[in-house]
Amino acid sequence: MPDRMSDDGRWYEGTSDFLRWAPRVYLFMAVAMYLSHWNHSIEFVATFLLLALIHCRWLAWRFEIHDDGLQLLFPFGRRLFLRKHLATVRVDVVGAMAYDDRRGR
Repeated sequence: MPDRMSDDGRWYEGTSDFLRWAPRVYLFMAVAMYLSHWNHSIEFVATFLLLALIHCRWLAWRFEIHDDGLQLLFPFGRRLFLRKHLATVRVDVVGAMAYDDRRGR
């Protein structure tokens, strides 16, 4: 996970290539399963679509920490900015979770 800080030390960013390309792979696998007409392919299509939905809605592939808040970038172009006074970030051994005090997680 590459991360960097600018020369003036004002922001921090981190990215994950896996979280960026994984939803596209899940969509490709869903289409491949749908076109294969294999037994139980509908179940696999639904599973891959659900995985793509989870990745693109809740797992940000890039984050930037600024003085005034946290910016999250999700696959397929979705952006979310959490203001510092309205957000809480909890860091655990396996990762971090950002909570928006207005809407929950």
